[in-house]
Amino acid sequence: MAQKKRKHQTKLFRWRQKDLDQGVLESFFNTLFLTNKSEKKKTLALFKKTHVDSLLFYTDVRNLPNILEHGLRPLKNLKLQPHEIYYVWSFDQDEEMVSLEFDISSRGNFWKWTTGLDFNPEQIVTIGINPKRLSELTQKDWLLDWAQNMVMISEDIYIETFDWILIQDVYAYKQVRDFLIKHQYPIDLYYGNNGIVKIQRQPGLHAKSDKSEVDEKTQKTNSSQDLTNLENPQKEEFNKGENNGETNR
Repeated sequence: MAQKKRKHQTKLFRWRQKDLDQGVLESFFNTLFLTNKSEKKKTLALFKKTHVDSLLFYTDVRNLPNILEHGLRPLKNLKLQPHEIYYVWSFDQDEEMVSLEFDISSRGNFWKWTTGLDFNPEQIVTIGINPKRLSELTQKDWLLDWAQNMVMISEDIYIETFDWILIQDVYAYKQVRDFLIKHQYPIDLYYGNNGIVKIQRQPGLHAKSDKSEVDEKTQKTNSSQDLTNLENPQKEEFNKGENNGETNR
């Protein structure tokens, strides 16, 4: 089991990895995240009062194939193919939990985290998650960190909780757009950034409604082929930054 775990770890490229006693952490969080959901209820009430409409997850554009297939997962639940690499951002993802930032945040904590990193802002993907659907599709309680404007989830977060995705890479945007249309996910897709933090939802702009933009070839591909196209694009844009000093470790 230990050998299998080490093999899995070599597939994760980590930004600011922390060496922690895994056994102690697991025991702590199993105790912390009780199933009575009392913190979850309080958090939802607080979101309503403070007008938090979405919970934000930031990730590397190269992680999208895995996320579209499996959702967001604590690292201990991550499943990777033999040659797949997942780029871990310790700001919002570790062994035990996924951390989501409130959309009323200024993103200050995130940009502070990137300080000193060989970081390409154009590789950022922001995923907006619906708090109400998240509460319905998660079983364990949540942990709220109001000082950091974040809520921590200790289980898998399914794609059905996604409200919108913001992408700055044009090729990745087109690939994800076609994937969402093909599988009729009601997720709004945005290209560009321009400092956007809080997305104002507009009915009728879901990716699935724009079926005219999907060609016949895309419509005939199955789910696994769609994801393969995302992982191994024919253009270099999707893998921007692959050779900017980054290694698999």
